[in-house]
Amino acid sequence: EQIVMFVQGTIVGFDARTGIELWSHGHRTKYEINASTPVWSKGTLLFMSSAYDTGGRMIRLSLKDGATQVEELWFERKFQVHHGSVVRIGDMLYGSHGDFGPAFLTSIDAGTVKIHSRQRGFGKTNLLAVGNQILLLDDDGTLAIANPDGDSLRIQASAQIFDSRTWTVPTLDGTRLYIRDQKEIVALDLTP
Repeated sequence: EQIVMFVQGTIVGFDARTGIELWSHGHRTKYEINASTPVWSKGTLLFMSSAYDTGGRMIRLSLKDGATQVEELWFERKFQVHHGSVVRIGDMLYGSHGDFGPAFLTSIDAGTVKIHSRQRGFGKTNLLAVGNQILLLDDDGTLAIANPDGDSLRIQASAQIFDSRTWTVPTLDGTRLYIRDQKEIVALDLTP
């Protein structure tokens, strides 16, 4: 078991029991800020992305002679996630691309590295996969639910929940969704 985390210019895996560093891989940004959430993929693939003139990177972890080996599979500058979360459904990675300017809901094929879509309509967005649907909470306080539709996201419903900055990934516990802005935490009952 490992704990994986972004640090200043690196992604690192630590032994969950001892805290000993098992592996690391460089992921430098212009300001040495890595603020998004890495995403495990099929097998031992790990995706990470940062803004500030960086991009997205897929690595493969493997064991050789009892030590974790890291192999970089690809790097793509056109998928820069500032401080949000990325989700993977099937072979598609969905995230909010952009830093200081506009942000676009973006989908990229995890295998071919092809950008499939860029959608307007939301600010920088945190995403949470719930089965085959995605909950979105953008930094303007809009909550939405979307379905992957081919290579893009089809918005099913949305509501303005907050009027101040929201940068935290939503948390779902059963049918209760917890979201927060910089002032308060709200619990929403999502029972059908």
